[in-house]
Amino acid sequence: MFRSILSLISLLPMLAVAAQGLSSHHYRVLSEADKLLQAGQAVEAAASLWPLIDGEQPPLPVYQYACRAAAEADYPAAQVLSCWQQAQRQFPNEKVPALQLAQHYLQHQRYAEALPLLKPYLNDADDDNVRYQYGYGLYQLGRHQEVLTVLVKPANAALPTPWLPLRSYSALALEDWRQLQQESERWLTQQAEQAQPWQLLAHALMQLDQPQQAATALELLSLLRPEQTRQPLQQLYMQQQAHNLAAECLANDKLTLHCLQQGYLAGKYQLTLEATKQLALTELPPAQQDQLLLLQGRLYSALGDNELARKHWQQVGKGALPQGLDGNTLKTLRQQREYHRGQGLLLIGQSYWLAQQWPEAQMTYRELERLPSFAGNAKALLNNLDYYTNLQ
Repeated sequence: MFRSILSLISLLPMLAVAAQGLSSHHYRVLSEADKLLQAGQAVEAAASLWPLIDGEQPPLPVYQYACRAAAEADYPAAQVLSCWQQAQRQFPNEKVPALQLAQHYLQHQRYAEALPLLKPYLNDADDDNVRYQYGYGLYQLGRHQEVLTVLVKPANAALPTPWLPLRSYSALALEDWRQLQQESERWLTQQAEQAQPWQLLAHALMQLDQPQQAATALELLSLLRPEQTRQPLQQLYMQQQAHNLAAECLANDKLTLHCLQQGYLAGKYQLTLEATKQLALTELPPAQQDQLLLLQGRLYSALGDNELARKHWQQVGKGALPQGLDGNTLKTLRQQREYHRGQGLLLIGQSYWLAQQWPEAQMTYRELERLPSFAGNAKALLNNLDYYTNLQ
C-alpha cells in the first residue's frame, strides 16, 4: 500500500561533478548518452552505455548513467537490478549505488536485503526519505515496533507526512489502540482531508470502548468525504456493530460460529481464539467445520503464529462427509468443501508468499490448481510467482 509513494533517489548531474576517473572514451560516450536521455531517447542511450559496464572496473558515473538509462529504456527488471548490484559491489562505500540498489530491493519485495544498504545513511542530513524507506522495509518484515522507534524526530518537530501512515499502521498491527489513537490524530493534524486516519481513529476509539467518540469520527469523515467514503464508512459501522455483538455474545456460554466471526471482525483475536476452542469440531456440520478451521487459522495469523495458522488451513476440506446422503445433498457438500478447501489454500499460499518462502508457495498454488473452480486463480498466482522468483 505504500509502494506508490516510494520516490526514486535522485541522481546527481554526474558529468558536472564526477569527471575524475573517466577516460576520454567514457566521457565522450556519457556526454552523448546525456544528450539522448535529455531528448527522451533512452533506448539509444542504454544501447551505447550498456557495453561500458562490461569493461574492467568502470568508473561510478558509467554505472549511474547505464543503470538509469536501462531503467528508462524498460530493460528487464533483473538486468537493471544486476547493474546496480555490480555497481554496489565495486563501490561499496558510495551512497548512490547503495540507495538505488536498496530501492530496487524494496520494489521487488526483498526487504531484508534492502535494510543493510539503507542503515548507514539513516543519520545523513537529508535522511527523511532514506529513513522512510528503512521504516517501510521494517513494516513489510513485520517489525512494527522498530518502525515506531526508527521514524522519530526530536521533540516538537513535525514528522514528515509520508512517515505518518507507516507509524499508524504499525500501531494497528501491534494492536496498541492508545498508540493508534495518538498516531491517527497526529496524521490528521497534517492531512485532515484523508480518509485513512479518520478510519483508523474510529477503529482505535472503538477498541478503547469509546463508541460515541468513534461515531463522531465517522460522522466527521462522512461530512468531509461523502462521495468517497460510503463503502469504508459502511464497513466501519459494520465493524462497530461486530464489536458490540462480539462483546455480548462472546460472554455467552452458548457460542455460535457467527458469534465467533464477529469477534474476529471486531479485532478481538485472542479472546475469540480461546472461545473457538469451546466448539467441538466433530459436532459441527461439515461446512461449519471448515469455516471454523478457516477462522482459527485467521486468528492465529492475526496473532503472529503463521505456522499454526497454516496447519489449521491445511485441514480445511479434508473432513469425512456424512453417510447415507442423497445425491443432490452430497453434491452440494462436495462443492462447499472444494470452495472452503480453495479458500484455505489461498490463505496458505499468501502466508508463504508474505514470508518469501517461494517453493512452499509454489507447491500450494500447484495444489490449488487441481481444484477446477480455482484453476484460473492458481495459474495467475503461479505466473506472478515466476516473475518474482526470476528476479532473485
